[in-house]
Amino acid sequence: MCANPSNSQQKPPAFRPKPLSIEQENAIDLLLLGQSDRGVAEAIGVTRWSVQQWRTSHPLFITTLAQRRESLFSGTVDRLRALLSQTVDNIRKAITEGDVAASFPLLKATGIHGFCLPVGELDPQKCFDDVVMRLLAQEKVPDQLDLLIDPLRNPERDRRKEEIEAELRAEFGQEDQVQLATIE
Repeated sequence: MCANPSNSQQKPPAFRPKPLSIEQENAIDLLLLGQSDRGVAEAIGVTRWSVQQWRTSHPLFITTLAQRRESLFSGTVDRLRALLSQTVDNIRKAITEGDVAASFPLLKATGIHGFCLPVGELDPQKCFDDVVMRLLAQEKVPDQLDLLIDPLRNPERDRRKEEIEAELRAEFGQEDQVQLATIE
C-alpha cells in the first residue's frame, strides 16, 4: 500500500494524553511526600517498575509531577521568605550576645563563608581594550590572515577598531573623550 503524498506532508496531531489513573495521581501525592518508588508501589498496589516507568517515560505523569513539585516548592519558599526578617534578628541577637557559632550559618547563607576576592581586570583602559578586541573577534574582522599580506597594517581592521572604540567611548566614556573621538 503506497502512502498518499498529501498525507505524508501533514503535521502530526498535537499530543493529547489520557488522564492520569487514580493510581498515578496517588503515586504523585506519595512522591511529593518523599516516598521512594518502592514505597509508592507498595502503597498503591503496583510494581516498582511501573512507578519508575511513569516517572521517566509517561509525559503527563512527568509534567504533572513537575508542576506539583514547583507549586509545592514555591509555597515553601514563600513561607521561608516570611521568616527571613525574624531569622536575621535572631542571628543578630545571638552574635551580639557572643554566640560565635551562630555567625557561621549566616556567613554560609550569604555566600561569604570561604569568600575569595573577585578576580577581574581593574584597569579601565585594559578592560576597554579587551572589550574592543572581543567585539572585533565577534565580528570576525580579519586579523591574522591580513598580517600575512601586510604585517604592518590592516586598514579594514584598524578602521573597524576605531569605530568600536568611538562607540564605546560615546556610551561609556566621559564627555571630553567623546568630543575627542569625534574630532579625530
